[in-house]
Amino acid sequence: MERSGGFAAVPRTVRLARSQLTEAKAAELDDLVRAADLPALPATIPEDGKVADAFRYRVTVRTDTTRVLDSGTLAMPLPLRRLVEFVNDATRPAGPGGGDVGE
Repeated sequence: MERSGGFAAVPRTVRLARSQLTEAKAAELDDLVRAADLPALPATIPEDGKVADAFRYRVTVRTDTTRVLDSGTLAMPLPLRRLVEFVNDATRPAGPGGGDVGE
């Protein structure tokens, strides 16, 4: 997952594999991917107008196929937002910061 934009415009790229997670967290990730219904979403989800300091996310999910989605924070459907928040939380570096969707 890649994040760009925001107040400081500092990009962040993270990778998360099921093998990095506990069994319970891997099951939660699977549920979030299913709930996001990625095949039903357009490849690009545009914002309504220009949004200052908003994050944009490029989310790549590899299952049986690979799906790449690009969305701004405000236009992101809630199930996709929950998936992004999960990945942010699971890959957050130790210490303050790390970059939630809503920051």
